[in-house]
Amino acid sequence: MSTQEARKRAMRRYNDKFATVKTRIPRDEIEEIKSYVASKGETMNGFIYSLIKEEIKKNINKIIFWTLM
Repeated sequence: MSTQEARKRAMRRYNDKFATVKTRIPRDEIEEIKSYVASKGETMNGFIYSLIKEEIKKNINKIIFWTLM
């Protein structure tokens, strides 16, 4: 097996651990968002993921409550 084939296989195994989520952002707003995220020292993906996790953590008790009803 060549190095290139091994690299592709390893990359495929790594990417299989993740799901892809797409979002649409207005073109006239994306630069402002990118600048803000960069000023925080994060990637777009990392920033969005941290916002989602924060929202879930903040609302977990409400989610559990409504699930049990």
